[in-house]
Amino acid sequence: MRAVKRRKRTIIVIVSLFLGLLFLYSGDFPWSQSAHIYSDFSKGPTHYEISLLLLYVVIVYASIIFRTRIGIIVAALVTLALVPQQVFKLHDIPFFRPISYGTAAILTAGLIGTILNRRDQEKEAYDIQQSLARQVVTVRETEKQSLAHELHDVVLQKAVDIAHEIDDLLEEVSEEASRTRLKQLRNDIGDMMEQTRQVVRDLRPPMLDEIGLVGSLKELADSRAEHGIEITLSVRGKERRLTDQMEAALFRIAEETLNNIRRHSQATRIEIVVEFAAEKVRLQLSDNGVGFVVPTYRELVGERKFGIVDMSERARLAGGNFRIESAVGRGTVITVEMPVWHHA
Repeated sequence: MRAVKRRKRTIIVIVSLFLGLLFLYSGDFPWSQSAHIYSDFSKGPTHYEISLLLLYVVIVYASIIFRTRIGIIVAALVTLALVPQQVFKLHDIPFFRPISYGTAAILTAGLIGTILNRRDQEKEAYDIQQSLARQVVTVRETEKQSLAHELHDVVLQKAVDIAHEIDDLLEEVSEEASRTRLKQLRNDIGDMMEQTRQVVRDLRPPMLDEIGLVGSLKELADSRAEHGIEITLSVRGKERRLTDQMEAALFRIAEETLNNIRRHSQATRIEIVVEFAAEKVRLQLSDNGVGFVVPTYRELVGERKFGIVDMSERARLAGGNFRIESAVGRGTVITVEMPVWHHA
């Protein structure tokens, strides 16, 4: 695809260069005197100057498309094409004008090419950084998911088996001291199981794989509603499954937002909206809390407030954008948008 596009651009530059040169000399061909606007420079805009303008556009275009090397070559060719005009005095043009033109053309091509080359290098470095960051996030989520499955399928299952064994012993043992000790062990095992389940949920919510984003957000909202906050969840558009990275990012952002609201906002009501549009998915969380002055990214890093930074980075690395709006006394609105086509 890129090769085809590059060939087309090359053809455009060559054809434009040919037409510009043809226009430059057409007024001097015996069969095209009618195309000559003015042959005398002193009378105003000439066929010659119009040609130079067209050729200058070709140089700029070639520099933008092909960068420094091709731009300078085209500029040099155009400058050389002006030589016969001066040698054979085809136009009454001061000698310094084509020299100035050639110098300006080559400098323009070099400047445009250099600027765009640097921009290309910065973009390439940024793309590499983004790709590596996405790979890091993907690997991290994969490792979390693997560890979560290990804890769930091995450690937690073993704890359940031990709990059942203790229950069986409680039915068989009659000595009160032993029963008391077994009951204590059973309670300890129960606490360990609950803590392990919480670790599993923190590593990778298994419900994301089973019931998807919306179902997981419902579970999350129900668990946070226990803290005395009214939470409503609404879905707009036709619900559909997203990529693992997108669902994990949106869920983690919602989770971190609810945690922040509970700790800092003094809110009594939270509204969660998930909107499935044709080309994007949007998650919005709003509360009626005390609000705050939104700090800049640099201030967040300087003050080591990495919660918002982490949410922003999660959205960005999943191909979306993160926005937070708040003011003192007016609550907070957090919006995450991710283009679905980005992961198609």
